[in-house]
Amino acid sequence: MARASSVVDVILAEAGGRSLLERYTDMLNIASVIQNRSNFGGVSPDDVVSVRTEFNAYGGRMPPGVEAYRPLAESVWQQVQKTGPVHKGTYYATPKAAGNLPGGLQRLGAVQGGHVVFGDPQGRSFRTAQGFVRPNGINNDPPVEMVGGSGLGLD
Repeated sequence: MARASSVVDVILAEAGGRSLLERYTDMLNIASVIQNRSNFGGVSPDDVVSVRTEFNAYGGRMPPGVEAYRPLAESVWQQVQKTGPVHKGTYYATPKAAGNLPGGLQRLGAVQGGHVVFGDPQGRSFRTAQGFVRPNGINNDPPVEMVGGSGLGLD
């Protein structure tokens, strides 16, 4: 079975959601976290996702059935590359794993059946393939609303 070894693979392997729209929204929010870390940290997106302690899917086996969504994940990644992230978040986790994240994060929203996205008002360093980087350009502006609104299962 194939292993996650690229940004698109990580988006594909990480995204959840009960419907296609929820999966798309979760992919878009995950891709935005990856791009934000790349932008704020001054490193490549590959350097962001290739640290398994930060992005658990990297290096792991692709979940069964997700290959059917590869064109969607590729499209989402291209969209974020072209138009930019849809939020300022730098962390995401499943609701069950959110307690493992650093304290003091600001919850930006969640996707039904997917991930919760967080911003870090403290702008703490995060791990990349280049080592820990201190983000530049993060500020304490109010968070932008996550993509989709309540009609997409975001709270």
